[in-house]
Amino acid sequence: MRARGDALYFLDHDAIAAPGTIARILAGLGRNAVVASGGPNMSARPRNPFEARAGEAIASAAGSPAVADRYRPAGAERDANERSLILCNLAVRRRVFTAAGGFDPRLYPNEENELLNRLLAGNARARHVPDAPVAKPRPASLAAFARESFRYGRGRAEQMWIGFRSSDAGLLWAGLGGMLGALMNPLAVMRLAAWSAGFAAGMAAGWRKRWIRLQPSAVTLRRYDVLRGRAPRLVEYAILNIGSLSKGGYASA
Repeated sequence: MRARGDALYFLDHDAIAAPGTIARILAGLGRNAVVASGGPNMSARPRNPFEARAGEAIASAAGSPAVADRYRPAGAERDANERSLILCNLAVRRRVFTAAGGFDPRLYPNEENELLNRLLAGNARARHVPDAPVAKPRPASLAAFARESFRYGRGRAEQMWIGFRSSDAGLLWAGLGGMLGALMNPLAVMRLAAWSAGFAAGMAAGWRKRWIRLQPSAVTLRRYDVLRGRAPRLVEYAILNIGSLSKGGYASA
């Protein structure tokens, strides 16, 4: 790592920080025990009508259940977790990032979610700064919108295979509730459907990457008597003990 400053600030190549954004985020990072600080990722000026509607769906509670604050300036500055922080507008203390080993190379996207879960496992804190936004383009076509949503769903599943947290279960539960609210917004329905498909694909891929080991053992032949009418009869049977069935951990691709 070439960075030598106290903070690492992550900004996507197509994201534009509003004036004062970085200063506000670094101020949040300067609070006691805060190891990460970030602001929302808001829609840039739309290139066409579809992109405008996509931005509205992404920023809605129906289109992004439990994580909508990543895409809109809501509330006051506050302690936060991965549900309201996003990598395209995030600062992390360099020494903490390095000590944690950085991002898990098996993950893209959702790498910041897994990292934040690790960083906040103890007494560390993170801050969400709503008035420190960046502007980022939204998908400009239905196909791009579906691909992005699918990719995020798959990334969430891969993240859960690597390090499941109880908060992940809460997020999935919120997603089920969001589906009901999404019925009034066709693009929110599309986003949740594509996300769910990606999540299912990620879970299936994660299961394939796990390994199952059978511990073989010998076949044993035994005899016992069975009364058939008046005469005893010898019957042979075989016992096959396959041993224990054990599942290994997640294996990287």
